[in-house]
Amino acid sequence: MPDEAKRLSERSFGIYRHEDFRLPADHRDALYRTVLEESHLDPEYITMLALSALLALLGLLQNSVAVIIGAMLISPLMNPLLAGALALVLGDGKLGKKTAIVLGLSIGGAILITWFVAEFVPMKQPTPEILARIHPNILDLFIAFLSGLAGTLALRSGSSSLMVIPGVAIAVAVIPPLAVVGYGLSSGRGFTAVGAFLLFVTNLVAIIISAADISLISKDVNICWPTSWWWTAKPM
Repeated sequence: MPDEAKRLSERSFGIYRHEDFRLPADHRDALYRTVLEESHLDPEYITMLALSALLALLGLLQNSVAVIIGAMLISPLMNPLLAGALALVLGDGKLGKKTAIVLGLSIGGAILITWFVAEFVPMKQPTPEILARIHPNILDLFIAFLSGLAGTLALRSGSSSLMVIPGVAIAVAVIPPLAVVGYGLSSGRGFTAVGAFLLFVTNLVAIIISAADISLISKDVNICWPTSWWWTAKPM
């Protein structure tokens, strides 16, 4: 008993505590259920998506960083992005199809609503915040990749997700580029729309790949490689 108390004391007061990076089975199941349950269209999701897109558009037109950050924080797009990473790792065609539909409708809906509203907004000149989102580069790719890593780790840890996820949403910024696409289509600036959409695709791909990497490195799934080009996997 004294030896057990001593080990507990060393574990509690030590500077570094070694833990298995792989989640326990019950935590993995809870994580999968959370991602799956939050990656579907419902009135709340659609409302939050529309509000975040409109806030992003107005913040971009006013060149207001605070409003743009607010739009990033309430955007629900991270959920289907993480579900897409899960589908990629698991090789789950059904989940992948569902996620692709949700993402496609979300992207199209955000662009359409900002396009429609921008038609009635008198401010048509591009602001510095708009111009900053039409020239994607390698740094944007790295930012999105690192943000995806942080977001996935926070989601896995559970306890720290409320503190980390807002920072991830601000860093990766998936909704403002879509608002710029809507603005570009409304104002007849095709180059602006194309550049902003390329930035969004860059963020999209980097987040999904980084989230999938975390799942593979942590061995949260057991991958079974068949002879075909696709694979299947399941939670371990």
